[in-house]
Amino acid sequence: MSPLSSLMISRIENRLEAVRCLLDGGTTGLVSLTLSVPNLTFDQVPQNLENMRYWARPQEGHYMLGMGHVVIKRAACENRFLDLSAYHRQLRENWQCLDPDKTGRGPLLFTGFAFSDDQNHEVFPNASIMLPLLLLERRDEMTSLTLSWDMKPDDCAHSVFLHWKKAVRDVIEALSVTRTSPISESNQLTRVSSHPQDDIWLARVDQALASIAEGELEKVVLTRRIAVQGERPFSLSRLISSLSDHHANCTIIVQSGAHGIVVAATPEGLIRLVNGVVKSDALAGTMGNGCQDITNKDRHEHQLVVDMIRARLIPLCDDLVAADEPSVLKLRALHHLWTPIQAQAKPGVNLLDLAAALHPTPAVGGTPQIAALKWLQRHQEDRLGWYTGAFGWMTPQGDGDLNVILRCALINGDRAELSAGAGIVSGSDPQAELCETELKLKTMLDELEGA
Repeated sequence: MSPLSSLMISRIENRLEAVRCLLDGGTTGLVSLTLSVPNLTFDQVPQNLENMRYWARPQEGHYMLGMGHVVIKRAACENRFLDLSAYHRQLRENWQCLDPDKTGRGPLLFTGFAFSDDQNHEVFPNASIMLPLLLLERRDEMTSLTLSWDMKPDDCAHSVFLHWKKAVRDVIEALSVTRTSPISESNQLTRVSSHPQDDIWLARVDQALASIAEGELEKVVLTRRIAVQGERPFSLSRLISSLSDHHANCTIIVQSGAHGIVVAATPEGLIRLVNGVVKSDALAGTMGNGCQDITNKDRHEHQLVVDMIRARLIPLCDDLVAADEPSVLKLRALHHLWTPIQAQAKPGVNLLDLAAALHPTPAVGGTPQIAALKWLQRHQEDRLGWYTGAFGWMTPQGDGDLNVILRCALINGDRAELSAGAGIVSGSDPQAELCETELKLKTMLDELEGA
């Protein structure tokens, strides 16, 4: 560990000792302590930090790194959003948030969910909300540290502070590890599997088009995934550094699990709620970055998403505003039609209430929603982990930010599984849709070659 890191740990430990009295006196329930750590900067991911969550929006200079968990709630089935929301409201009833340095910040919970409510995967539960033991947040050029604990009647401040000091040491030591210098040779990738096989996926597109022609559907999103093998284990820190540089206008997500690490660079925000202001992205209609023409098919596919988001937000919001015409969101390898939607949340509405109303939008599921989901189930659509679900953060008050998990990979050593999908509407060409999924896969494939 560097002398600078040792000095940082010493300063934080001294500050913790100075505020220990805040926990004396038989405190029970959740307690979170937020301190200012102005000299600690981070915009990368440690390579070997266990039980980690990372969320970053590089273009906005906003970064979060969470480690461990104090409390966690898992949920599944059709009531998963209600269960998570009820648990969140229960936590608020006995939660003491301390901010002796007057940072204006506090604890955040990480929350996320799979695409469908009956989907399970060995890496992550179907849906969950958790409070990290340690949270670093960098925003507006200032870094804060929040430590949390679920205080029991027999807990003493001394033992809690020992846990907190160990967490601080672990994360700062992980951040201080010297990164491997850039490797000039690329990490050669070998594609080892594809699910489903191309011919099966193309046949499924034909089936979807037939259902659309019969009036059963207007749109359905079909996905596929591939597995690749690298010549060496992938470097997580190098991968995130590259994603942040090349996809700064996306949200970078990392979740570590017992059987792998999910990494995403997603351009799509499902829902954001801050001080009553609601924002959602209607994102659909994909073009290569050399394509200048927006087709009627792209406009139709996009408008289906706009109409659904508007309809679902109106019961929960006032003053809803959406642009009359979409903009073009320009990414490194492709472009999307994008319509930002904004509204004012009605009193008592929280982030999970809004997510329950919106998910899944036609951008990842289809429309009509129920018919599309039944069609996907009938045709054995299989999505890996939380792909096309969402991940993000939430405040104790119910504000927060959830992003659709796209352009992602599940990484385990030198192996990675990547997923991509395409929206099928009337006029879709099966081969063109397959090429679109390859273009989307290329986003992460290119970055893995440098990792």
